[in-house]
Amino acid sequence: MSLIKLNALEKIGSVAEDGELIRTKAVAYLQSTDWQVIAKYERARPIPDDVMQKRKAALDIVSGVSNVET
Repeated sequence: MSLIKLNALEKIGSVAEDGELIRTKAVAYLQSTDWQVIAKYERARPIPDDVMQKRKAALDIVSGVSNVET
């Protein structure tokens, strides 16, 4: 049996702070891969599938799209 000192626990963050961190990371990912989108249109260079999937997920986060499956 383990004992937990409740007075040692501290608040790590709020749901709103976590959501903002996720949004900030999504924006950073989009910015870091924007060059690939530009290269696609300027030089017909293909964008890897994994990058396209991650960009779509990041765009959904930034635009507030819900990924609820029915």
